[in-house]
Amino acid sequence: MTVSHMARHRSERRWRTAKRKAVGFLMGELGLSERQSRRIVGLARSVQQYRPVDSNDDAVLERMRVLASENRRHGYLRLLL
Repeated sequence: MTVSHMARHRSERRWRTAKRKAVGFLMGELGLSERQSRRIVGLARSVQQYRPVDSNDDAVLERMRVLASENRRHGYLRLLL
């Protein structure tokens, strides 16, 4: 993943967050339905209703660190495959 790709990803995430807030505003303040609000803002239903899942990957990350230190020349890219 390149730096420009990561910056674009962060920017898209901010837009999605702003659009979610806009939908909430339209629903709460103007009394529009969720469907009408999403259509005005241009947000997909799946994006509006998405709830991130908390993941606890501490054990996996620690194992990857151990493997990376044992196999230095492999690097993180080979470990992810």
